[in-house]
Amino acid sequence: MTNIEIQNCLKENMMNIKNTFHDTSDLIVRKIKVGSKGSFDINIVYLDGIMDVDLIQENVIKPLLEPFKIVSFRESIVDQVIERIIESADVKTTTEYKVLTDSLVQGSTILLIDGYRKGIIIPSPKWPERSIEASIGERSSRGPQIGLTEKMKTNINLIRSSLKTPDFCVETINIGSISPTSVSILYLEGMVDKGILKEVKKRLKSLNIKYVLSERVLEDVLEGKPKSFFARVRHSERIDGVVSSLFEGRVVVIVDGYPFAIIAPALFIDFMQGADDYHISMGRFTNRIMRFIAFVLGVYLPGVYIAIDNFHNDDLPNKISKAIISNDELLPTFWASIW
Repeated sequence: MTNIEIQNCLKENMMNIKNTFHDTSDLIVRKIKVGSKGSFDINIVYLDGIMDVDLIQENVIKPLLEPFKIVSFRESIVDQVIERIIESADVKTTTEYKVLTDSLVQGSTILLIDGYRKGIIIPSPKWPERSIEASIGERSSRGPQIGLTEKMKTNINLIRSSLKTPDFCVETINIGSISPTSVSILYLEGMVDKGILKEVKKRLKSLNIKYVLSERVLEDVLEGKPKSFFARVRHSERIDGVVSSLFEGRVVVIVDGYPFAIIAPALFIDFMQGADDYHISMGRFTNRIMRFIAFVLGVYLPGVYIAIDNFHNDDLPNKISKAIISNDELLPTFWASIW
């Protein structure tokens, strides 16, 4: 139905929509008659459970059913409904079935009028959402405790509460041919690296998949090829971490349905930072040095142990050799205390 347009016949339009959704039981059709002596047939269509029924009842159905609401004006009935009757803040129109069906699965309500080749789209989603909670994976004793949620719009609102500037830009695209998923690209105009922003957009738009099962798919395409031992992007579920990255000129990608932000590009030193580093006045540099030393020890100490045990056991004094290497223990006390 990609290139099919809406027809004049309301029954034909409804038949096509029901066939597209395979007569699913949660596709609700509300039939009403408006105008003088019920001269216009209107069908209100939505998917039950994912839209705000109260919003549609108050802002669409009630105004349409008010007597003498439809009067004779120069504009068409579709324009009258949009401009004079519907009390919703956001209203769109389309002539394509594909746009209608995509809007329905995203929680919108559509109005179809008999004799007109236009559909009216009223965004009215009401998805189940958990309450805003503290960050679990990046706990901090100081600073904001609020973490990201699975709802993309909520996450953008939380970031905007810390970035009160018109330079904060959001670009949203849909990825997935069968089940489109909204993906938002966030950046600060005037601070972002234009080359990085262009490359992020290019790589995301080049992704041709049926659905987004995990945000790891987007990470792979953002990291690109050849593969590296070191990560080129990183995660964050903290608002202050995302805001700090934006001020550093980086690009943040948020996927609807996932409570993490993808930050690109990532440097090796970024993984030595802690959540508290943004909110303490002393010790930030020392803490990062200690983490780096611990990283180096974690990489090299196993090799040192194996080398001494297998090749240099006889080069050490007997007392030292017994202290650090034992045939009866996999990991002697000396090495366990270091680890």
